[in-house]
Amino acid sequence: MSNNYPENNISSNLSRRYPRPSYDLNQQNLQTNTNQQQTNQFLNQGTNTQMYQNTNQNQMNYQSQPYNNNQQNMNQNQMNYQSQQTNLNRNFQNVQISQNNLQQQQQQQQQNQVAQTPNTISQKIFEYRTDGDKILPPPTSSNYIAIENKNCSPRFMRSSLYSVPQTKVLHRTTTLPFGVVVQPLAITHPAEDFVPVVDFGENGPIRCTRCGAYISSFASFGKGGKIWICPICEVDNTVPKDYYCGLDSNNVRRDLSERSELFRGTVEFVAKKEKRETNKKEEEKTISPPHYVLLIEVSSFSQQGIFSKICESLKNSIDNFPENSYVSIITFDSAIHFYDFSKGEESEPDMIIMSDINDVFLPISSSTIKPVSEIKDQLITFFENLSENFPKSSIKRGQNSSYGAAMKAATLLLEKTGGKILSFTTQQPIKGMGSLTKRDNPKLWGKVGEKKLLIAQGNYYLALGQWCLKHNIVVDQFVFRATSLELATTSDLSRITGGEIYYYRSFVANIDGEKMLNDLTWILKRPTGFNCICRLRTSTGIRVSKSFGNFQINNEEDDIKVSSIDSDKALTFLLEHDMDLNSGQPVYLQFAMLYTTINMQKRIRIINLKLNSSPNIKNVFDYIDQETLMNIIAKQSVNQLQIFPLNQIRENIINQIVNILYTYRKFCAERVVKQRMVVPSNLQLIPCYSLGLTKSKLFRTYPSISVDEKVSLAHYIRSSPVKLSSLFMYPRLYAIHNLQGNEGLFSESNKKIMLPNPLKLSVESLSSQGILIIENGIEMYLWLGQNVSLDLSGLLLNVEINQSTDLFRLKLPKLNNTFSKKVNNIIQEISQNRSKFPSLRILRHGMNGEINFLQFLIQDKFKSVSYMEFLSNIHKMIIEKMK
Repeated sequence: MSNNYPENNISSNLSRRYPRPSYDLNQQNLQTNTNQQQTNQFLNQGTNTQMYQNTNQNQMNYQSQPYNNNQQNMNQNQMNYQSQQTNLNRNFQNVQISQNNLQQQQQQQQQNQVAQTPNTISQKIFEYRTDGDKILPPPTSSNYIAIENKNCSPRFMRSSLYSVPQTKVLHRTTTLPFGVVVQPLAITHPAEDFVPVVDFGENGPIRCTRCGAYISSFASFGKGGKIWICPICEVDNTVPKDYYCGLDSNNVRRDLSERSELFRGTVEFVAKKEKRETNKKEEEKTISPPHYVLLIEVSSFSQQGIFSKICESLKNSIDNFPENSYVSIITFDSAIHFYDFSKGEESEPDMIIMSDINDVFLPISSSTIKPVSEIKDQLITFFENLSENFPKSSIKRGQNSSYGAAMKAATLLLEKTGGKILSFTTQQPIKGMGSLTKRDNPKLWGKVGEKKLLIAQGNYYLALGQWCLKHNIVVDQFVFRATSLELATTSDLSRITGGEIYYYRSFVANIDGEKMLNDLTWILKRPTGFNCICRLRTSTGIRVSKSFGNFQINNEEDDIKVSSIDSDKALTFLLEHDMDLNSGQPVYLQFAMLYTTINMQKRIRIINLKLNSSPNIKNVFDYIDQETLMNIIAKQSVNQLQIFPLNQIRENIINQIVNILYTYRKFCAERVVKQRMVVPSNLQLIPCYSLGLTKSKLFRTYPSISVDEKVSLAHYIRSSPVKLSSLFMYPRLYAIHNLQGNEGLFSESNKKIMLPNPLKLSVESLSSQGILIIENGIEMYLWLGQNVSLDLSGLLLNVEINQSTDLFRLKLPKLNNTFSKKVNNIIQEISQNRSKFPSLRILRHGMNGEINFLQFLIQDKFKSVSYMEFLSNIHKMIIEKMK
């Protein structure tokens, strides 16, 4: 057995690292509001004091009036008394009004105290040790180095609860979702250790004889080291002779420091070699190198410059294909075109046309899929000439897409080897196998009837996706919206196989061409596992109740089978009690994934996590990871899109948040006045995230958001890790017109390009002389104020800005000045740390498209409620439940 730390370990640092956007302390606005409220309180108190002084003076004046039998004096005294009494009543009314104002201001201040936003995380690098009891993991956007000791790094697995309710009843009372989000191939920080690879030889890794769990950092040993106790099912297992080692006085193996699997929370085992019977002999199963099929629609791309950009991007991506990979190309319009590259480097590939798209078969052998290294020059020439082979004059005959039939042909080509299909299309399939009826109706977008458009037409693509899963084929789709794409149906291909959907809403060649190239490059370069089989094992008393992600569960074995999982994908598991836990009993979780690496090695990725349990409801609330909690709530909400109208889904989200905060107020808060909103410190971002989720494109009722776009966003959220879902719910806003110090420059001490402090998502953060960037992990906009300096805009854009300047189609240049370099550094730091490359759109105040920027300012009213109104509504709902 050996422990290896290979240089090509999939968790090593890459050019596109795991997302780590900046956070910093941004309390200035909050502190300013607080100071102003304290000043107002002081002024009101001064006014009240003056009122009391006036009242006392009136009383003294009345008491000092001399007694006079003269009726005139008596009348005058009576008038003075009435006047004084009136003044006294008026002053007391003023006192009451001032006291009410003071209460309102105090209530506003209390709301400000709970109105926290995710802008308070420092970019400074720090260490996080996983071996502490009841220590919540750091925020996903913080710049931390994880040091594993028994528990896994939170990059690989995060739990919504780090103090698990001890009983079913207690868990039901909390109303809290209990679950974990697993990102098995997450990229680690450059300063972190590699995930160790352990090889147990021919017999494979040691496993529990009862539950099948793998030996781990939480296994204990007894009888002098002869047995090990499984933490999952608590069964004693015999230690193999070649793995035996004596124990010290604390029953700890003496070779512990030499056994990565016994002290690291995340480890990778070399899988036991599989055998198969052939002619009554056992032979090792061969593992195929990665195979790719490029499936390109040629019917209408040329009209918008999309076709030429696809050819250019594919040509420039050839060097990024894995060295041992194979590739084949299929194009289609109203017919399917195959290409045979097997004749050698000197000749052009033969094109075979299949006109019968109702009964697809393979007119070429799968052996025509050639290694990329052998046909590299041919591929470059092919993509340089492809657009000329389908000129605009010939497109009229091929307006109808046979995407369903072409996809069937591509899957047949990969039937024996498995692999990945990269498809490029602009319209829904309306001819041949898998043809679909045009049913998109923009009048239903955002309305109650929209949910019908989110339900797939028929079962063709569902069945084809299941066939792909059976043969280890994954489908990534590049879709360009020229007309309706019917993604609600065709997305099943990617949803079942673990593939990706890249949605281009409005294609601008000089901007989105760069995005396409970056997306293609990242698909080919990021850590990826193929032929994945996953399972989460739980210790006694806990079980998996539901799972979320782009995959399909094998109901017979409770395994999750996915054709491919990459470093940006996560699987989410909801957990529940199947029996009450004993006092002090911890919860052990072990995620295992059998997969094939890009280098054709079978590996088993093991991720271990231990959670404490508690009989105390306050302890449960004290150890909530709010980002993971909201990730689960977001995925639960996405699953309701085909069931409930959008208004109902938003209400469900709000009601879930209200129930959580109501439970905390009822059972955990002490001596709370009715007017005060109570939110524990580790849940203060929940209202902010939930507001952002309800205002996101997924759940808005705006008629400008197409069904195709919502399908692509739902696909994105279903498999998003915690970091990316948090960013989706609360985008980041940066001011770049006033960069300070090392902002926009690489920090050697923090190992990253430093970003400006994120700002509050409100128009209050905007300035008519300002330039700002906003992004949510998918979209990115650069906004210029109406009165921005011409000198500053010139340094950045190198164009003269006037009312006729079309900034929306302008690509940000890279100029030779400090300001331009810093801004481009910031954009690159943001872009390279996302699963999808966000194309930058430039906007100016008052010009078309500005609404795309303003819609992300979720703390403003903007066709809905503001953040403060949202908090007030939640507070009212909580008070109503308390009655």
